[in-house]
Amino acid sequence: MADTVADRIRQRLAETGLSAHAASLKAGGSPSLIPNILLGRSASPRVATLQKIAEALDTSTEWLLGDEEKVAATVQTPAMASDELELIEGPPTSLIFNDLPMTIPILGTALGSVVSEGIEGFQFEPGEVIGYVRRPTPLAKIREAYALLIRGDSMDPMHPPNQVRVINPLRPCEPGDSVIVITRQWADDPGQAYIKILRRRTEHSVVLEQLNPRSRFEIPRQHVAGIHYVLTMNDLLGF
Repeated sequence: MADTVADRIRQRLAETGLSAHAASLKAGGSPSLIPNILLGRSASPRVATLQKIAEALDTSTEWLLGDEEKVAATVQTPAMASDELELIEGPPTSLIFNDLPMTIPILGTALGSVVSEGIEGFQFEPGEVIGYVRRPTPLAKIREAYALLIRGDSMDPMHPPNQVRVINPLRPCEPGDSVIVITRQWADDPGQAYIKILRRRTEHSVVLEQLNPRSRFEIPRQHVAGIHYVLTMNDLLGF
């Protein structure tokens, strides 16, 4: 049984198949965030840090801290609303995905902040892998699939910060889809990748929308290098 925070983190790393490096990045920290805890260099991480680690490892802060009473309270079966309501039991989602191979590369971060501030995006460098995530069955034959780590909150709650999103660059994009728009270098834009909602394409531009603050903006088509589809949970589950 795991006794310390470090022991419990090791347990979840083994169960999720994540490396300490990849989990650190997924939690929004430096690559040494979790290794420092495992090696005893950070013996008392802050609660806020543990919350991010717990989210990255698909568990709770209470479990990481060994508070079994609180853990038990959070997993109690809810009362039935009527005699007709039945609970259908099945394997936990984590067990279903644990069998999938860790073969989709995380190629960078999609920094979702306000476009007008000029700090959005990331230097998209194909081949520069910062970690891996599991390959869902619908993408078994899509070798071009990749993942990105979300930064900033302009697309929250649709795409919250520190969440990983999987992208299928071969799937056609329609208005209303979440997309990654990759730009070429132009004006003050060094060539970046934006996670936004595709609203429409015109002869001269691509129209995108963000949520926080809600706004629409256009990128000239000659500066668009690619528009890639961001998978939904239904896509990942094969619905």
